[in-house]
Amino acid sequence: MRSWLIGLTALVVTSGSAAAQSLDIGGVEVHLGEAGTVALRQLRAAYNLQYVDGAKAWGVTRKNGPQDYTSLGMFSIDSGTVTWISKDYEIPDVQRLGNIFQQAVRDLRARGGKACFMWPNEMTNGMIFGASMKCGPYTLDLNLPRESTAIPSMGAGISIRVGGRGTSSSDSGGGTS
Repeated sequence: MRSWLIGLTALVVTSGSAAAQSLDIGGVEVHLGEAGTVALRQLRAAYNLQYVDGAKAWGVTRKNGPQDYTSLGMFSIDSGTVTWISKDYEIPDVQRLGNIFQQAVRDLRARGGKACFMWPNEMTNGMIFGASMKCGPYTLDLNLPRESTAIPSMGAGISIRVGGRGTSSSDSGGGTS
């Protein structure tokens, strides 16, 4: 009984801390609960940041050429702290989608644990366009490329996210940097 209680206590202590939850965006580890000014300063030093008003989050991109950018992820700031983080995986060629998906699942399980569940992502018309997988507090989203006359064509996308979506724009700093 005593060892069971110690094990349960260790599980509760190690699995619930939001401050320990983080994602690597372009080599910069961004943590839930950290000061938004720290995340902005660290990412701004290496990448382009743009506040996306519709998402109420900061988009992080890497400039590849004059009009060519790669999305690395997003994060939101509410009441001065990071409340939501998303990391994007670059898919330069759809032929590499399987390998990139494997790496993303490895990253997801390394952060969120091995106990995961998965579900299809469906449109209101019943068309399945991808899947999501949740491991602990982390969620991986896989969007498959598609062509349709009913909806715009879309490329593939893979991202991992953690945290709740902030809704306050007052703490975001807004604008472009």
